[in-house]
Amino acid sequence: DISSHSEFHRAMDTVEYNSDEAYQSYLVDYGTAYNKLLYAVGDVRLTDGTSAFKPYYRPPTLAISKAGFRALYDTGYEYIVSGSYSTHDYEQPDLDSMVNAIKEGIYDRNGKVINGAVLVMHMSDESIFTPIALDLLLTINEQRADNDPAKFTALPLSAYLKNNYDQSDYSRKNNDLNSRPVPEINPIGSENSLYHNTGY
Repeated sequence: DISSHSEFHRAMDTVEYNSDEAYQSYLVDYGTAYNKLLYAVGDVRLTDGTSAFKPYYRPPTLAISKAGFRALYDTGYEYIVSGSYSTHDYEQPDLDSMVNAIKEGIYDRNGKVINGAVLVMHMSDESIFTPIALDLLLTINEQRADNDPAKFTALPLSAYLKNNYDQSDYSRKNNDLNSRPVPEINPIGSENSLYHNTGY
């Protein structure tokens, strides 16, 4: 999938970015990126016949605001996505470090695949080891036996973000909350917390 990360890489996380002026600025930023991507790759088709361009957006620095959300949806984006792990590929000093950074996002401490992992990586002048490291890991993974517990399946976001996909306010959609197990959550920032800031 090919999606947007903005045109001007502005974060939308401060109070003044919720104004009408900010909204108009976001419309220009997101609309420009959307139209450029649509023009450049809108006719590229995936093997299933769908467009490679998907109206998804990952906010710079993962910062968000109401004005930014409104502008995204008003410009045609359908989903705002995040990541479960940042490889910090723009800071990796060599290929080995980059390979290890990707592995940290795919496997837990025991070498078990982390289901549903969404890794943040970049295409930039600073992320020089990303393509090679990714190619190495994907090639090794492809060669693993199907029953190898270290083998993972890499899928595009569009395999999950289908029409009407929604994970917002789940409690209102399912009143039978007591039937679901509640995970034990350690304090934020602790080594085993459900949320661990990886510093996107």
